[in-house]
Amino acid sequence: MTPRSRGAGRLAPHHPRYRGPGGGLADLASGHAACKQQGVKPSAPIPNTPGNGSAQGPARLNLLLSDASRPDQSWADRLPPLLAPMGVRTVRAHSGREASEVIRATPIHMAVVDLALPLDTGSAEDGGLRLLELLSRSEHRPPTIVIRRARTAREASRESMRALLADAFAVVDRPSHHRDVELLLEVLRRVLARHYRGQWPGASPDAT
Repeated sequence: MTPRSRGAGRLAPHHPRYRGPGGGLADLASGHAACKQQGVKPSAPIPNTPGNGSAQGPARLNLLLSDASRPDQSWADRLPPLLAPMGVRTVRAHSGREASEVIRATPIHMAVVDLALPLDTGSAEDGGLRLLELLSRSEHRPPTIVIRRARTAREASRESMRALLADAFAVVDRPSHHRDVELLLEVLRRVLARHYRGQWPGASPDAT
């Protein structure tokens, strides 16, 4: 999985070589290790509990996580157990309609947009690009990380261009291994470093 960042003009650094700001952002980089220490399996699904932050208190960041994978193949199930101990509230959406309802009800600080997302459950209509456009037009535009569909190189390049034109922060391939999930965590860390200047947006009084 090789992410391409907005404005960088080149492939983003790979996870093992990337070093970013310390402080709260270091929590994301150490999330995988912390999860293992707490006995949580990264691949184990956890229930979606909107409205709850971490066990330590209110959410420091609200993450919209859209995912069109089959339940038994969902890479997205691995993220919430890694992020919750840091105070990241993950709100899941499995269709464009679900995601739009989340956006209306919850201040979203960051979004992972799966381009394979259907418009509605069981629908063949495309909901991923519509969700991306909806986020780009919102008053408080959250930084977005786009998950490409598994397609030909030409189609993947076209999707990347459309995503970047919609002001996506980064475009990545669909995660398939634990290492891909770790790289996605690193991209999330880069979003915090660049877009929020290393600060947790939910901890700011004027964060919406």
